[in-house]
Amino acid sequence: MKLAEFIERQADRLFILDNECYVIFTGDELTDERPFIRIGNWMNLPVEIIPLIENIIITDAVTGNPAHEQFNIDVTHLAANRYIGSSSVVKRYLEFQKSFGLDLRNASIVDIEKDIPSVSHSKTISDRDSFIGIFYSDGNFRVTHNRVTIFNGKDAAARHYSDARLHEHLCERAKDSARYAGSGMVLLCNNPLFYRNRFFSSYHFPRAYYGDFSSLEIDPARIREIFLPSDNTINVAKFLKWKHVARGRVRIFSDSKENMDLLQKLFSAATIVRHPFRGFTHDTGDGLQLRNYADSFNLRLAYKKVRPSSMDLDLAYVKGRAGVQEITKDSLDGILVHYPVYHDMNVALKSAHKPVLVLTDAATPLARLRGADITLVRPGIRYEFAKYPDPAALVNECTAAIADEEIASLYRAHRLEELPAPARARLASGGDEAALTAFNLAGALRALMQTTTDRKLAASAKKALAELESAFDRDAFFAGGQGRITVQLAFHSGGVIEIAAAESPAAYFVPDDIGTDEGALERVADRGLAEFFATIQRDRARLAELLALYAPSGGWAEKVEELRGAIGRKKDDFRADAFSASDVDRAIREEEKPPRGKLVTPRRILAASLVLALGVLALGLARHFRAGDGVDDAREERARLVAKYRIAVNEREIFDNANDISLKNGYAPLIYPGVKVKNPHWIFPGNEFEMPDGTKVTVKEGDTLWGISHRWLTDASIRFNQALEPVIEGLAAGKNMEAEIALLQRLAFTASQKKRAAELATGGK
Repeated sequence: MKLAEFIERQADRLFILDNECYVIFTGDELTDERPFIRIGNWMNLPVEIIPLIENIIITDAVTGNPAHEQFNIDVTHLAANRYIGSSSVVKRYLEFQKSFGLDLRNASIVDIEKDIPSVSHSKTISDRDSFIGIFYSDGNFRVTHNRVTIFNGKDAAARHYSDARLHEHLCERAKDSARYAGSGMVLLCNNPLFYRNRFFSSYHFPRAYYGDFSSLEIDPARIREIFLPSDNTINVAKFLKWKHVARGRVRIFSDSKENMDLLQKLFSAATIVRHPFRGFTHDTGDGLQLRNYADSFNLRLAYKKVRPSSMDLDLAYVKGRAGVQEITKDSLDGILVHYPVYHDMNVALKSAHKPVLVLTDAATPLARLRGADITLVRPGIRYEFAKYPDPAALVNECTAAIADEEIASLYRAHRLEELPAPARARLASGGDEAALTAFNLAGALRALMQTTTDRKLAASAKKALAELESAFDRDAFFAGGQGRITVQLAFHSGGVIEIAAAESPAAYFVPDDIGTDEGALERVADRGLAEFFATIQRDRARLAELLALYAPSGGWAEKVEELRGAIGRKKDDFRADAFSASDVDRAIREEEKPPRGKLVTPRRILAASLVLALGVLALGLARHFRAGDGVDDAREERARLVAKYRIAVNEREIFDNANDISLKNGYAPLIYPGVKVKNPHWIFPGNEFEMPDGTKVTVKEGDTLWGISHRWLTDASIRFNQALEPVIEGLAAGKNMEAEIALLQRLAFTASQKKRAAELATGGK
C-alpha cells in the first residue's frame, strides 16, 4: 500500500486512538522525519510511533491522562521530547512528571505566549506543508491543512467521549441507585471501596474503573475519601483530573505531601484535602469510622448501627503483615485480609478466633482454599454487611433466601439428609435460579452448623453441605456475577454467612479499553458511545498499517525494541509500586526504590551509579528484578523469607559491607574521595565485584554499590537464618552440632550474626 493511497482525504490524517488520545499525520513522503503530532496520550500507545512524533501538544484542558505521559515518550532520551502549549500549563504538566521519576527540565518547550507571534487572538505553532496549529485564547486548539480542519478541540469535546463526559454519564446513571444505601464493600481488583449511606471510601484506587463502575452502578461523585499509603499517584490521576473539571472535592490520606502538592498544582480547580495516612482517625459523618493501625497499612472500620440489629459492626482490613498481632487481640466481628497476607499469616489470624474473609483476585489459587474455614470475597461483587446477634433470626433469614419451596420445607423440618438430592437435581437442570438456590442452601446449612447446640443436627448439616458442595461450582456461580448478584455477609457471634440475591444488571456499560475487553462493544447500549469506540478500533488498525510503511533504516528496529523495553520497565515499576497485597511486596520495594522524596534517575542518563556520602544514598535505585519466567516466583519466595526471618539490614551494616567490598576490589575506602586509586563513588556497567563470600557480581546499568551491598547482605542474612534453624533445633534435642555451627560461623557477616554464632560455638543458647 502506498502512502498516497492510504491518505485519501484530509480527515484520514487524524487517528483517534483512545477517548483522549489523538495523533495527526503531517507527512507527504516516507522519507519525512517525525511526521506526527500527538494530542493527549494513551497508556498503550504503539511504541513504533514515539520516535516519529515531532510535537506534543499540551492543551489548556490537559487532554489525556498526565500520569500516562511516561509511557508515551522516549524515556531513554528525555531531551528529545518537544512540548507545545501555554507556559503555565506546560510547566505544571512537566513538573507533575517528577512524581514518576522523570526529569523533563531538558525537554524542548515551545511557549505559545512568547515563542509564536500572535495572529488575531490565536497562536500559530507550525507551518509544515500547509499544516497550521492554532491555540485560541479561550483554550481551544485546532489543526488545519489547506484550510480544512483536521482537529478541533471544542468539537472533539462535544462529539467524542472525553473522560469528563464519561464520568458525568456514570454519575447520571447511578445517582438514583439505592444499591449502596446500607453498609458494605466492593472489591475492584485489589482495591476495596467501603461504602456507607451511598458514599464511598476507597483504599488506593483501581487503575481501570469505567467498566466496574458502570456495571455496579457506582457514582464516582460519591467517592469521598481515598486512602493512599503508596506514593504512587498513577491510579488517582484520571479521577482527580475529573474532579478538576467538575470543581469537585476529595479527601486523600497520604504521607507524600510532595506528590499531593504536585497533583493540586496541576488540578488547581479541584479541592484536594490531604491528611497523613500513618496513624489517622477519621469519621465520615455517615456512620463509618476508620483508623489506621499504627505502623501498618491496615485499617480498622467501625460501621455504626448496621441492619437488622442496629448494632455496631467492627472489622479489620488487613493489607500488610505489620500489625497483625495487634489485630488478633482487637475486639472485632471479622477480619478482611488479602490472600498473600493470609497465606503468610494464617496461623496468627486463626488465633484471633474471629471470622476470616480472604480478599481474592485473578491470581489467587482458589483451589488451595477450598475446604478452609474461611469466606472468599470476590472482585466485582457488591457485599452488604449485616449483623445478627440472634441465631434464630439468622437461620430465618437464610431460610427465606431459599427460593425453592420444596428445599426450604425440607430445611425447616431439619430433614437435612434429604436435601442434597433435589438440590443436585435442580443444579443438573441448569439456570441461574437453581445456582442461587444451591448457594443459599449452602449458607443455611453453614448457619445451622455454626449456631446449633445440637451436635447431631450440626453433623447432619455438615454431611449435607459436603454432598451439596461436591456438585456445586461456586467459582462458576461468581463468574460473570458482576452487577448480577449481591451477597449479604451476615456476621454473627463467631462466624459469617453468605446470602446471595439477584440484582437487575445495569443497562449502561462503559468499557475501559475497547481493545482489551472481548465482546465489550456488544455490551455498550449507548449507540453513540459504541460508534465512538468502533471508530477507535478502526483508527488503531489504520495506524498500525501506516506505521508498517514507516520502517526507517539504520538500526530502527533495534532502537524501537530498546524503547519498548524501557517503557515496559516503567510500566512494571509502577504496577508493582501501586502495591497490591501485602508488606511482603513492600519489603521488596523498600529495597529497590529510593527513599521517600528522592527521584529515580533515568537509566540512560545514569551512566553509572551513585554518589555515596557518609553511607547515605544520594540518588535513587533502579529496580533489579524484571518480569520473566520464574522471576516473580523467586521474588515472592525471597520476600517470604525476608518476612519470615524479619530481616532488616541497617544503614551501618550496608555501609560497612560496601566499604569491605570497595577495599576487597581495589577501590578507595568510602571515607575519603581518593586520588590515586579507583573511586567507589562511581561504578560502571560491566565492572565485576568480588563479594565477601567469594562470589562475583557484574554491575548492570542502574546498579549502585549501596544497592549491591544491600541485596547481598539481605541474601546472606537469609542463608544465615536458614542455617541457624537446624542448629537451634539440634541443640535443643541434645545433638552434637559442631559441624553445623562451624558452617554458621562461615555464613556470619554482620556483627550481630557473628556474635550469635560465637555464642552457639561456646555453648550459648
